[in-house]
Amino acid sequence: GYSLSEIKRAPPGAKREKYGYIDTMAVTATYRRKGVGEKMYSEIIKWFRSNNIKRVELQTASQSVIGNSFWQKQGFTIFQHNLYKEIPPVH
Repeated sequence: GYSLSEIKRAPPGAKREKYGYIDTMAVTATYRRKGVGEKMYSEIIKWFRSNNIKRVELQTASQSVIGNSFWQKQGFTIFQHNLYKEIPPVH
């Protein structure tokens, strides 16, 4: 597995100054459901705590049943929906 996490600055006027962001976290299919993701997540949280981070955010694809299930099991809740639209070229 691998992960990429970072500390981000909140935009001006936000109630919090900085927050943790889990950009990417993935576990090879053969190692899923064996505690690897939970161990990785635990280490990420330790790092955030050592940097006085009190909020963590991430994004998942709405169709990612495995990913969404994992993050909800870790206590994450949905707070935002991102929408997109493909713009067709003009001919």
